[in-house]
Amino acid sequence: HALSSAAALRQLLLRQPGASVPSLAWALLAATWRNDCQASISIDAVLSTAAGAAYTIARRPRFGAALLALSPLISPAASLALFAAAEERRHELNAARRAHVD
Repeated sequence: HALSSAAALRQLLLRQPGASVPSLAWALLAATWRNDCQASISIDAVLSTAAGAAYTIARRPRFGAALLALSPLISPAASLALFAAAEERRHELNAARRAHVD
């Protein structure tokens, strides 16, 4: 996400050499709301990212915060998938330990 946004800003800067980065960033943000379809996609992305972040941080605060920090690089969906995989592995290891002790 962060890298694609930076690439889009760079392309805009190359096309409009006199424009400032803040004005171009605002233009990118405003473009999100140009039509209903894009607005729907944007709202869904924001809400699902917030829900995933809240869930991971509520379940395991430090690990969830670390994944949240990585979200711009690996995407929020990948962060949530990594969290779910790590949780499943942790449950499997705990079940194996309990079975071994019994």
